[in-house]
Amino acid sequence: MDDIAATRRNLIFTMVAGSVLSSSAVRGQDGAKVAQGPAGQFVALSGRIATPAAFGAKGDMTTDDTAALQACLDTGLPVIIPEGRFRITRALQVKPGQIVAGLARVGSGTGAAIVNTVAGGGCLWYTQDTATGQQPMPMIANLFLSADFPIRFNDPERGQIGDGPRSNIPYGMVPLVRGCRIVARDRGTGTGIAWTKMFDGVIEECQIEGFSTNILLQGCDLNAVRHNRSVLASRYHVLDLSVSSFGSQNIIEHNDLLQAGSDACIFVKSSGRHARIRDNYLEHGFTGASDASVRSFTGFIDASSVDAPHLGVNGGRAVYHDRREQPDRRRQIRA
Repeated sequence: MDDIAATRRNLIFTMVAGSVLSSSAVRGQDGAKVAQGPAGQFVALSGRIATPAAFGAKGDMTTDDTAALQACLDTGLPVIIPEGRFRITRALQVKPGQIVAGLARVGSGTGAAIVNTVAGGGCLWYTQDTATGQQPMPMIANLFLSADFPIRFNDPERGQIGDGPRSNIPYGMVPLVRGCRIVARDRGTGTGIAWTKMFDGVIEECQIEGFSTNILLQGCDLNAVRHNRSVLASRYHVLDLSVSSFGSQNIIEHNDLLQAGSDACIFVKSSGRHARIRDNYLEHGFTGASDASVRSFTGFIDASSVDAPHLGVNGGRAVYHDRREQPDRRRQIRA
Protein backbone atom coordinates (compact mmCIF):
# COMPACT_ATOMS: atom_id res chain seq x y z
CA MET A 1 0.00 0.00 0.00
CA ASP A 2 2.74 2.50 0.98
CA ASP A 3 4.68 2.23 -2.31
CA ILE A 4 1.56 2.71 -4.44
CA ALA A 5 0.25 5.55 -2.31
CA ALA A 6 3.64 7.27 -2.25
CA THR A 7 3.95 7.13 -6.03
CA ARG A 8 0.49 8.63 -6.56
CA ARG A 9 1.05 11.27 -3.90
CA ASN A 10 4.35 12.31 -5.50
CA LEU A 11 2.56 12.83 -8.81
CA ILE A 12 -0.24 14.87 -7.35
CA PHE A 13 2.07 16.98 -5.22
CA THR A 14 4.11 17.76 -8.34
CA MET A 15 1.01 18.81 -10.24
CA VAL A 16 -0.86 20.80 -7.61
CA ALA A 17 1.63 22.25 -5.16
CA GLY A 18 0.36 25.61 -4.02
CA SER A 19 3.43 27.42 -5.31
CA VAL A 20 2.60 26.66 -8.94
CA LEU A 21 0.18 29.55 -9.16
CA SER A 22 3.07 31.94 -9.03
CA SER A 23 4.68 30.27 -12.06
CA SER A 24 3.87 30.81 -15.71
CA ALA A 25 4.12 27.09 -16.38
CA VAL A 26 4.05 23.80 -14.49
CA ARG A 27 5.73 20.59 -15.49
CA GLY A 28 4.41 17.32 -14.07
CA GLN A 29 6.47 14.32 -13.01
CA ASP A 30 6.00 12.73 -16.45
CA GLY A 31 7.07 15.86 -18.32
CA ALA A 32 3.58 17.18 -19.02
CA LYS A 33 3.44 20.96 -19.12
CA VAL A 34 0.55 23.21 -18.14
CA ALA A 35 0.47 26.94 -18.82
CA GLN A 36 -1.82 29.73 -17.74
CA GLY A 37 -3.89 31.06 -20.61
CA PRO A 38 -6.40 33.92 -21.00
CA ALA A 39 -8.74 34.67 -18.10
CA GLY A 40 -6.79 32.38 -15.77
CA GLN A 41 -7.71 29.20 -17.65
CA PHE A 42 -5.08 26.48 -17.73
CA VAL A 43 -4.53 24.44 -20.87
CA ALA A 44 -2.53 21.29 -21.44
CA LEU A 45 0.56 21.65 -23.59
CA SER A 46 1.03 17.90 -23.99
CA GLY A 47 -1.20 14.86 -24.04
CA ARG A 48 -0.30 13.79 -20.49
CA ILE A 49 -2.67 16.04 -18.53
CA ALA A 50 -6.27 17.07 -19.31
CA THR A 51 -7.79 20.40 -18.30
CA PRO A 52 -11.44 21.53 -18.48
CA ALA A 53 -10.77 24.59 -20.65
CA ALA A 54 -9.66 22.35 -23.51
CA PHE A 55 -13.18 20.86 -23.56
CA GLY A 56 -15.08 24.14 -23.31
CA ALA A 57 -15.72 24.37 -19.57
CA LYS A 58 -16.22 27.94 -18.32
CA GLY A 59 -16.17 27.72 -14.54
CA ASP A 60 -18.45 30.75 -14.19
CA MET A 61 -21.23 29.06 -12.16
CA THR A 62 -23.70 30.04 -14.90
CA THR A 63 -22.74 27.68 -17.72
CA ASP A 64 -23.65 24.01 -17.32
CA ASP A 65 -20.16 22.49 -17.45
CA THR A 66 -21.31 18.87 -17.02
CA ALA A 67 -20.59 17.67 -20.56
CA ALA A 68 -17.25 19.48 -20.79
CA LEU A 69 -15.98 18.12 -17.46
CA GLN A 70 -17.15 14.60 -18.27
CA ALA A 71 -15.37 14.72 -21.63
CA CYS A 72 -12.24 15.85 -19.81
CA LEU A 73 -12.50 12.95 -17.35
CA ASP A 74 -13.23 10.46 -20.14
CA THR A 75 -9.67 10.92 -21.39
CA GLY A 76 -8.53 8.91 -18.37
CA LEU A 77 -5.64 11.36 -17.93
CA PRO A 78 -4.85 13.22 -14.73
CA VAL A 79 -7.18 16.24 -14.62
CA ILE A 80 -6.19 19.63 -13.22
CA ILE A 81 -9.11 21.91 -12.29
CA PRO A 82 -8.20 25.62 -12.35
CA GLU A 83 -9.70 28.40 -10.28
CA GLY A 84 -13.43 28.76 -10.92
CA ARG A 85 -16.86 27.46 -9.94
CA PHE A 86 -17.93 24.70 -12.30
CA ARG A 87 -21.68 24.06 -12.22
CA ILE A 88 -22.84 20.54 -13.06
CA THR A 89 -26.27 18.90 -13.19
CA ARG A 90 -25.33 15.22 -12.84
CA ALA A 91 -22.55 13.32 -11.12
CA LEU A 92 -19.30 13.02 -13.07
CA GLN A 93 -17.86 9.53 -13.50
CA VAL A 94 -14.14 9.18 -12.80
CA LYS A 95 -11.88 6.53 -14.35
CA PRO A 96 -9.95 3.85 -12.42
CA GLY A 97 -6.86 5.29 -10.79
CA GLN A 98 -7.53 8.76 -12.20
CA ILE A 99 -6.20 11.86 -10.44
CA VAL A 100 -8.54 14.86 -10.21
CA ALA A 101 -7.10 17.86 -8.43
CA GLY A 102 -7.48 21.56 -7.94
CA LEU A 103 -4.45 23.63 -8.82
CA ALA A 104 -4.13 25.12 -5.35
CA ARG A 105 -5.19 24.14 -1.85
CA VAL A 106 -8.74 24.99 -0.90
CA GLY A 107 -8.83 28.19 1.14
CA SER A 108 -5.82 29.73 -0.57
CA GLY A 109 -8.07 32.24 -2.35
CA THR A 110 -7.60 30.55 -5.72
CA GLY A 111 -9.80 27.51 -5.26
CA ALA A 112 -11.42 25.18 -7.78
CA ALA A 113 -15.06 24.28 -7.10
CA ILE A 114 -17.48 21.74 -8.57
CA VAL A 115 -21.07 22.42 -7.55
CA ASN A 116 -24.19 20.33 -8.25
CA THR A 117 -27.35 22.15 -7.21
CA VAL A 118 -29.71 19.31 -8.28
CA ALA A 119 -31.39 17.36 -5.46
CA GLY A 120 -29.88 13.90 -5.05
CA GLY A 121 -26.92 14.78 -7.24
CA GLY A 122 -23.21 14.20 -6.87
CA CYS A 123 -19.86 15.57 -8.00
CA LEU A 124 -17.18 12.91 -8.53
CA TRP A 125 -18.34 9.28 -8.55
CA TYR A 126 -16.89 5.89 -9.38
CA THR A 127 -20.10 3.85 -9.48
CA GLN A 128 -20.48 2.18 -12.88
CA ASP A 129 -17.90 -0.60 -12.60
CA THR A 130 -19.48 -4.07 -12.23
CA ALA A 131 -16.23 -6.04 -12.41
CA THR A 132 -15.44 -8.10 -9.32
CA GLY A 133 -11.65 -7.98 -9.29
CA GLN A 134 -9.29 -5.34 -7.97
CA GLN A 135 -9.39 -1.84 -9.40
CA PRO A 136 -7.19 1.13 -8.50
CA MET A 137 -9.44 3.89 -7.24
CA PRO A 138 -9.36 7.61 -8.05
CA MET A 139 -7.40 10.21 -6.16
CA ILE A 140 -9.21 13.50 -5.49
CA ALA A 141 -7.46 16.50 -3.98
CA ASN A 142 -7.65 20.25 -3.38
CA LEU A 143 -11.25 20.78 -4.50
CA PHE A 144 -14.34 22.48 -3.13
CA LEU A 145 -17.29 20.14 -3.76
CA SER A 146 -20.95 20.79 -3.01
CA ALA A 147 -23.87 18.41 -3.67
CA ASP A 148 -26.08 15.98 -1.77
CA PHE A 149 -23.61 13.13 -2.45
CA PRO A 150 -20.33 14.72 -3.61
CA ILE A 151 -18.01 11.68 -3.57
CA ARG A 152 -18.98 8.04 -4.08
CA PHE A 153 -16.52 5.20 -4.68
CA ASN A 154 -18.74 2.19 -5.50
CA ASP A 155 -22.48 2.62 -5.12
CA PRO A 156 -23.52 2.32 -1.44
CA GLU A 157 -27.13 1.56 -2.38
CA ARG A 158 -26.84 -0.81 -5.36
CA GLY A 159 -23.39 -2.27 -4.77
CA GLN A 160 -23.53 -5.82 -3.43
CA ILE A 161 -20.63 -6.40 -1.06
CA GLY A 162 -19.18 -9.89 -1.29
CA ASP A 163 -16.48 -12.06 -2.83
CA GLY A 164 -16.43 -13.19 -6.45
CA PRO A 165 -19.86 -13.89 -8.00
CA ARG A 166 -21.61 -12.76 -4.81
CA SER A 167 -20.66 -9.17 -5.65
CA ASN A 168 -21.33 -6.70 -8.45
CA ILE A 169 -18.63 -4.15 -7.56
CA PRO A 170 -14.81 -4.25 -7.55
CA TYR A 171 -12.40 -4.34 -4.66
CA GLY A 172 -11.43 -0.65 -4.63
CA MET A 173 -7.72 -0.38 -4.01
CA VAL A 174 -5.85 2.59 -2.52
CA PRO A 175 -8.46 5.37 -2.84
CA LEU A 176 -7.51 8.84 -1.69
CA VAL A 177 -9.44 12.02 -0.90
CA ARG A 178 -7.18 14.77 0.37
CA GLY A 179 -7.33 18.46 1.12
CA CYS A 180 -10.93 19.01 -0.02
CA ARG A 181 -13.75 21.09 1.40
CA ILE A 182 -17.02 19.20 0.97
CA VAL A 183 -20.27 21.01 1.78
CA ALA A 184 -23.87 19.78 1.78
CA ARG A 185 -26.20 21.34 -0.78
CA ASP A 186 -29.01 21.14 1.77
CA ARG A 187 -28.06 20.86 5.43
CA GLY A 188 -28.89 17.50 6.98
CA THR A 189 -29.16 15.71 3.63
CA GLY A 190 -26.95 13.14 1.92
CA THR A 191 -23.45 11.81 2.51
CA GLY A 192 -20.24 13.78 1.99
CA ILE A 193 -17.80 10.97 1.22
CA ALA A 194 -19.17 7.44 0.68
CA TRP A 195 -16.78 4.52 0.22
CA THR A 196 -18.02 0.97 -0.29
CA LYS A 197 -15.72 -2.10 -0.42
CA MET A 198 -12.56 0.04 -0.36
CA PHE A 199 -9.13 -1.17 0.77
CA ASP A 200 -5.95 0.56 1.96
CA GLY A 201 -7.22 4.09 1.34
CA VAL A 202 -6.93 7.47 3.06
CA ILE A 203 -9.33 10.36 3.71
CA GLU A 204 -7.25 13.17 5.14
CA GLU A 205 -7.02 16.93 5.64
CA CYS A 206 -10.58 17.52 4.45
CA GLN A 207 -13.35 19.70 5.85
CA ILE A 208 -16.80 18.09 5.54
CA GLU A 209 -19.86 20.09 6.52
CA GLY A 210 -23.56 19.62 7.10
CA PHE A 211 -24.55 16.20 5.72
CA SER A 212 -26.69 13.54 7.31
CA THR A 213 -23.53 11.39 7.31
CA ASN A 214 -20.30 13.25 6.66
CA ILE A 215 -18.08 10.19 6.06
CA LEU A 216 -19.27 6.64 5.30
CA LEU A 217 -17.13 3.51 5.14
CA GLN A 218 -19.28 0.50 4.20
CA GLY A 219 -17.63 -2.91 4.05
CA CYS A 220 -14.18 -1.30 3.91
CA ASP A 221 -10.88 -2.69 5.23
CA LEU A 222 -7.63 -1.09 6.33
CA ASN A 223 -8.50 2.53 5.57
CA ALA A 224 -7.46 5.64 7.48
CA VAL A 225 -9.72 8.61 8.23
CA ARG A 226 -7.40 11.16 9.77
CA HIS A 227 -6.65 14.86 10.23
CA ASN A 228 -10.10 15.93 9.00
CA ARG A 229 -12.50 18.56 10.30
CA SER A 230 -16.12 17.39 10.32
CA VAL A 231 -18.86 19.86 11.23
CA LEU A 232 -22.63 19.66 11.80
CA ALA A 233 -23.40 16.07 10.82
CA SER A 234 -27.06 15.34 11.50
CA ARG A 235 -26.74 11.57 11.96
CA TYR A 236 -23.07 10.55 11.91
CA HIS A 237 -19.78 12.36 11.53
CA VAL A 238 -18.11 9.04 10.69
CA LEU A 239 -20.07 5.83 10.03
CA ASP A 240 -17.98 2.64 9.69
CA LEU A 241 -20.19 -0.33 8.77
CA SER A 242 -19.30 -4.00 8.69
CA VAL A 243 -21.10 -6.07 6.03
CA SER A 244 -20.78 -9.85 6.24
CA SER A 245 -17.02 -10.55 6.52
CA PHE A 246 -16.11 -7.10 5.15
CA GLY A 247 -15.33 -4.10 7.32
CA SER A 248 -12.30 -4.31 9.59
CA GLN A 249 -9.17 -2.56 10.81
CA ASN A 250 -10.16 0.94 9.77
CA ILE A 251 -8.43 3.75 11.67
CA ILE A 252 -10.33 6.88 12.69
CA GLU A 253 -7.81 9.17 14.30
CA HIS A 254 -6.84 12.74 15.03
CA ASN A 255 -9.99 14.27 13.55
CA ASP A 256 -11.74 17.43 14.70
CA LEU A 257 -15.43 16.43 15.03
CA LEU A 258 -17.57 19.43 15.88
CA GLN A 259 -21.26 19.93 16.59
CA ALA A 260 -24.22 17.63 16.20
CA GLY A 261 -26.59 18.75 13.48
CA SER A 262 -29.55 17.11 15.25
CA ASP A 263 -30.39 15.35 18.49
CA ALA A 264 -30.07 11.98 16.67
CA CYS A 265 -26.36 12.49 15.99
CA ILE A 266 -23.70 9.97 16.98
CA PHE A 267 -20.26 11.38 16.28
CA VAL A 268 -18.54 8.06 15.46
CA LYS A 269 -20.48 4.83 14.90
CA SER A 270 -18.53 1.68 14.04
CA SER A 271 -19.71 -1.91 13.70
CA GLY A 272 -16.39 -2.90 12.12
CA ARG A 273 -14.01 -5.45 13.57
CA HIS A 274 -10.79 -4.21 15.11
CA ALA A 275 -11.65 -0.57 14.46
CA ARG A 276 -9.22 1.92 15.94
CA ILE A 277 -10.87 5.11 17.13
CA ARG A 278 -8.30 7.27 18.85
CA ASP A 279 -7.04 10.78 19.50
CA ASN A 280 -10.07 12.56 18.05
CA TYR A 281 -11.31 15.88 19.37
CA LEU A 282 -15.07 15.71 19.95
CA GLU A 283 -17.03 18.84 20.77
CA HIS A 284 -20.72 19.57 20.79
CA GLY A 285 -21.70 23.21 20.69
CA PHE A 286 -24.79 25.16 19.73
CA THR A 287 -25.12 26.59 16.24
CA GLY A 288 -27.19 29.43 17.70
CA ALA A 289 -29.01 30.27 20.88
CA SER A 290 -32.40 29.77 19.22
CA ASP A 291 -31.52 26.42 17.60
CA ALA A 292 -33.14 24.03 20.05
CA SER A 293 -32.64 21.01 17.76
CA VAL A 294 -28.97 20.73 18.70
CA ARG A 295 -29.18 21.24 22.45
CA SER A 296 -28.93 17.47 22.93
CA PHE A 297 -27.50 14.58 20.91
CA THR A 298 -27.28 10.78 21.09
CA GLY A 299 -23.60 10.18 21.80
CA PHE A 300 -19.96 10.67 20.94
CA ILE A 301 -18.72 7.12 20.13
CA ASP A 302 -20.65 3.88 19.63
CA ALA A 303 -18.38 0.98 18.70
CA SER A 304 -21.02 -1.73 18.38
CA SER A 305 -23.39 -3.30 15.88
CA VAL A 306 -26.42 -2.26 17.97
CA ASP A 307 -28.82 -0.25 15.78
CA ALA A 308 -26.24 -0.08 12.98
CA PRO A 309 -28.04 0.95 9.78
CA HIS A 310 -28.26 -1.33 6.74
CA LEU A 311 -27.80 0.45 3.44
CA GLY A 312 -29.27 -0.56 0.10
CA VAL A 313 -28.95 -4.23 -0.82
CA ASN A 314 -26.48 -5.04 1.95
CA GLY A 315 -27.30 -6.57 5.30
CA GLY A 316 -25.26 -6.28 8.43
CA ARG A 317 -22.35 -8.09 9.92
CA ALA A 318 -22.25 -11.89 9.93
CA VAL A 319 -21.00 -13.40 13.18
CA TYR A 320 -18.55 -16.27 12.69
CA HIS A 321 -18.14 -18.64 15.61
CA ASP A 322 -15.27 -20.51 13.99
CA ARG A 323 -12.62 -18.43 12.23
CA ARG A 324 -12.09 -21.28 9.75
CA GLU A 325 -15.54 -20.48 8.33
CA GLN A 326 -14.45 -17.02 7.25
CA PRO A 327 -13.43 -16.60 3.58
CA ASP A 328 -9.75 -15.81 3.13
CA ARG A 329 -10.47 -12.55 1.36
CA ARG A 330 -6.96 -11.20 1.87
CA ARG A 331 -5.54 -14.05 -0.22
CA GLN A 332 -8.18 -13.58 -2.91
CA ILE A 333 -7.68 -9.87 -3.46
CA ARG A 334 -3.90 -9.97 -3.27
CA ALA A 335 -3.61 -12.79 -5.82
